[in-house]
Amino acid sequence: MMGHEYAGTVAAIGEEVDGLSVVDKEIKEPIRRCGDCFQCKNGSNVCKNFSITGMHTDGGVRGVPVLRDLQTGVLVRPAGCVSGAQTERVQQK
Repeated sequence: MMGHEYAGTVAAIGEEVDGLSVVDKEIKEPIRRCGDCFQCKNGSNVCKNFSITGMHTDGGVRGVPVLRDLQTGVLVRPAGCVSGAQTERVQQK
């Protein structure tokens, strides 16, 4: 299922979860590292056994209604890229 970039609002929290509250706004890092390979154990961000949400596992589109407004839909990815670049630029200053 597609959807490697997504965000949402926390609706419920499990008993063992710390640092989140209901209604917190969160985004998902799509790349998961294994934590066990040589690269992970030595602080590299290039995991030998990585997986990407929406490519290797179901993504954020799972369970979401199909987008019916294609004029808006085509702007989702470009808008995300621009927003990410602007955020990165601000953080570098």
